[in-house]
Amino acid sequence: MARDRSHLLMIGGVVAVIAIAIALVLFWPSTPDDDETQIRELVDTLTEDFNDRDWQEISTLSWPPERQQEVFDELESFAYLRTMKVEPPVNVSNLVVNGDIATCKIYVKGKYIVGTSTWEREFTATLRKHDGQWLVDAEATRDAINAGR
Repeated sequence: MARDRSHLLMIGGVVAVIAIAIALVLFWPSTPDDDETQIRELVDTLTEDFNDRDWQEISTLSWPPERQQEVFDELESFAYLRTMKVEPPVNVSNLVVNGDIATCKIYVKGKYIVGTSTWEREFTATLRKHDGQWLVDAEATRDAINAGR
């Protein structure tokens, strides 16, 4: 009898643990720290920084970190960038994360500050995770933008 009771208590404990695990999976709020969320937030931040002409912030979000000053200098040298405005939202699709490297398709459209001309571009962005933070691979992404791929 005591053995049956301890057996029932053990089964009850297992069922309780399973019920708690299911409840946690179903009702625990998802964290914004997953890769896809971080990458989408990075794209949104870069869009805002571009529209604010905050080349310094864009450069700090670029990879590799030791070349961030070069990224800043390059952005600063392109006067035509000051004539462009991105129209949110920027469409992010085909996101593939492979360890600390990710790629995604970016479709962006915008307008020129003077006049009524518009522009659009689709390209593949490359991102790299550095110290837990996603950064845009500046050279690979720049090359993709310039090639229109």
